[in-house]
Amino acid sequence: YAYGLVGPTDVAKGFELAKFTCLQRSPRACSVLGNFYRSGTGTPVDLSLAYSTYKRGCDGGDADSCAQLAQTEVPGTPVDQQAQGEALQRSCELGSSYGCKRVGDRVWRSGDFRTALEMYELACSMSDLQVGCTEAASAYIEGRGTVQDVALAVYRGSSLESLQRVATGNKEVSFAGLRGESYFIAAEV
Repeated sequence: YAYGLVGPTDVAKGFELAKFTCLQRSPRACSVLGNFYRSGTGTPVDLSLAYSTYKRGCDGGDADSCAQLAQTEVPGTPVDQQAQGEALQRSCELGSSYGCKRVGDRVWRSGDFRTALEMYELACSMSDLQVGCTEAASAYIEGRGTVQDVALAVYRGSSLESLQRVATGNKEVSFAGLRGESYFIAAEV
């Protein structure tokens, strides 16, 4: 109802339905309800309620709730980096490509490029939207966490901008191709 998918748009009805369904132990509905509280759609913004609602959904096994829980910070409450990491890891384990990509981002920042690449590959394999694929391609281009492998970077669907950064010795490499087709033609410049 909130988005007009089952009739005319009715944000108040959508909010009440999400609230009722979450309280009836539907973890997915808790993610939707948390989004209402977080954005202030149909209700005043309440990050504490958003956090507890996402936690309820995550505890119930909803991957999106876990991912949202990891990025919801309650003002006046210290950020618990370990709890955020655990929520992201759970999100990934429950099948969220975004959760796996974000775990990869955290691990990348720590300098463990091999593990980060594994997380990006996992995210990429889970998503039709190429979540994590560009990051994996960048790791292959830069040779971080693996040997440099431009062909694998191309296979992973790296953006043209990323591929144009590749240098082989003193020769720059340019790529041209069709974005949706996963093949490119490389030529020395």
